[in-house]
Amino acid sequence: MSVTTAAPVEEPRASSGGESVTPLELFFDLVFVFALTQVTALLADDPTWTGMVQGLLILAAIWWAWRTPG
Repeated sequence: MSVTTAAPVEEPRASSGGESVTPLELFFDLVFVFALTQVTALLADDPTWTGMVQGLLILAAIWWAWRTPG
């Protein structure tokens, strides 16, 4: 019978690059999540081709705003 031992678990290290998330960045992340929930509600309320096009246009605008470097 052989006995195996598990490797020791390493604790995650804090980044030493001085990178941290500010409360303002977290706030804007929450704004984008809220916007996505509103778009899904719009799509659920209007499941027509027109509603789909409107939802996709809004999603494109949200994606553009989120990806644009500030």
